[in-house]
Parts: sequence; C-alpha cells; structure tokens
Amino acid sequence: MRELADSPSPLLHLSSRAHEHRDADIPTVLVVDDELPLRLLYRFNLEAAGLIVIEAGDGPTGLESAKRSRPDLILLDVMMPVLDG
Repeated sequence: MRELADSPSPLLHLSSRAHEHRDADIPTVLVVDDELPLRLLYRFNLEAAGLIVIEAGDGPTGLESAKRSRPDLILLDVMMPVLDG
C-alpha cells in the first residue's frame, strides 16, 4: 500500500494494484450511498484530490460495482434500504 502524496488526510491509504479497465496510477473510490447530495459531495472532493470516483445508489448496485470495478477504496453508507453496509 502506498500513501497518497496529495491526500487531505495522512491516514488515507489506497492499494496500487493494476486494473485492466483504467489507469493503474490513479486510485479508484467506490461511493455507495442512497442520498444523492452526499454522493455528489464525496465525488466533488475526491475528484478534486485526483481520484477516480464510481457511484452506486444502493447496496445491490454497490456490490455489483465493487465486483466489476475492483476499486481501491469503498466508502459505504451503513444504513440503506434493501441491502445496507
């Protein structure tokens, strides 16, 4: 694991493993939250930090996105309808 030099938090660590579908040097974050304003807030700040952001609006979609995209980090709302974190 490597620390992101431009990270707003010194505690934020992401894996550097390569992915076939994107540039291996840019970490990807999956944001799973049923509230659109929060997802937009996360996206705005994470993209400003130079990260790739994938969004999911519910648990099942988040689970499928995690399997498909294999993100470096998942930010997960613990209380969502249908399937929560």
